[in-house]
Amino acid sequence: MNDMTEYVENIKIQTEHITQIQHNVITTMADIVESRDENTGGHIRRTAKYVEIIANELVQEGKYLDILTPQYISDMVVAAPLHDMGKIHV
Repeated sequence: MNDMTEYVENIKIQTEHITQIQHNVITTMADIVESRDENTGGHIRRTAKYVEIIANELVQEGKYLDILTPQYISDMVVAAPLHDMGKIHV
């Protein structure tokens, strides 16, 4: 492998590692929310699944195709557990 190819490959690996860390932080924060609110019980993960289902259904209906790219949907699903973040302080 030449230096440039190796450099690009290392960046890809580091990017994937950072992305995994971000997902783990979001999951941990969602777990904290759930542990602070005994009524939540899985609500955060269900909400993420609902976001995915709704977004995919909109795509199937041909709506918002310029916005609802596979990457955008993935980002929404990952971020959905953050919607109750305010409960940590409450």
